[in-house]
Amino acid sequence: MSVPPDVSEESPRVSYPAAELFEKARREGRVKDVRTLIAGARREFRSGTALCLPVYRGIEADTFESLWRGRTALEKFTGQGWGLIQTKSSCPSANRETAARGAVWGHVQFAIWVDSDQVFDSNSLINLLVHARELYGDPENVEHADVTHTLWMLCGVYPRRSPEPQLACAFLPSMRQSAHGEPPWQTIQEAAAKGFIAEVETAGMGFCIIPGAALALMGDNRFQDPLPGPWMQGEDAYFAQRLRDLGGTVYADFSLRVGHIIESTYDLSWYVRSRMLAEGEVQEIPVTVKLRKPPIEEPHQRGGVIYPPDESGKGGAA
Repeated sequence: MSVPPDVSEESPRVSYPAAELFEKARREGRVKDVRTLIAGARREFRSGTALCLPVYRGIEADTFESLWRGRTALEKFTGQGWGLIQTKSSCPSANRETAARGAVWGHVQFAIWVDSDQVFDSNSLINLLVHARELYGDPENVEHADVTHTLWMLCGVYPRRSPEPQLACAFLPSMRQSAHGEPPWQTIQEAAAKGFIAEVETAGMGFCIIPGAALALMGDNRFQDPLPGPWMQGEDAYFAQRLRDLGGTVYADFSLRVGHIIESTYDLSWYVRSRMLAEGEVQEIPVTVKLRKPPIEEPHQRGGVIYPPDESGKGGAA
C-alpha cells in the first residue's frame, strides 16, 4: 500500500460524500436511509487502526516512551501494524481537524487519539481497542449498522490543567453532586477500581478512540476553536456536542490508566487523593508521580503524513 500524500493544513479538505445525506436523513427522521448510510460507511471504513497524534509544541519524552511501548504491544495483540497521522499546529482545532481528515482519507476503522502530553501503559491502549470493538460490534452484521454501534467516542479519564483538582470530563446531570459538577470522590474511586464505562456529556480527547465511520459521517468542520466561558468549551467539547447532536454517545472509560503531564504526571489516583485531602479524609497526598522530563522538541516521525500498514500487515510508520 502506498503512502498517501501530505495531509497538512494547506491540503484540500477530504470530504465524505454521504455525510451531508446522513445529517439530512437524521434531521428528517428517515430511519431506513440513516441505517443504509451507516451500513455503507461501516463497509467502507475498515482499513485497520491509526494513531492520531496532534502536536502543539513538541512531544513529551514520557509520551513518546508510552507510544513506543504501546505500539509494540498493540502490534503483538492485533498481529497487524497501525498507521500514524501526526499533525503539528499551534491551533488546537486545526490540528485535530487535519488529523481527522487524515483518518477519513485513510478509511481507518478506528482512530486512536493521543495528545503529546499524555502518558499511559500498554494495557490501557489494548483495553481501549478491546472496548471499542465491543461497542462497534460486527462490521458484517446489519443489525449493528445503527447510530448506537457507530457514532460514539470512548475516552480515558484524566485531570485537566487547572489550579483545582478537576477531571477533563463533563458528567451528566444525574452524576453531578460536587461543587465542581463532578461525582463524589468515592464514586470516582469505585469507578476506577471496577473499570466502569459511563456515558458523559463531553470529555477531553487526550486519550480516546473514535470509529472512522463516525468521523466521516460527521462531515467537515468537526472542531472549533475554544470559546470564552466554562472550561469545557474547547475544541474537544465542540466535537463531542456535534457527535451528540447526530445521535451519538460520549463514553468515559475509568478502567484506563492515563496520566496528564503538567509540572509532573497527574492521573486519576492523584485526583481522588486530592479530593479526599480537600474533604479531610487524608492528611497528605503521597508523591507517586515522577517529575516531568524535557519535551522532545522535534518529533521522531514526519508531521502531517498518514502511514497506513503496508500489504504485509506491518506498520508503515518509521
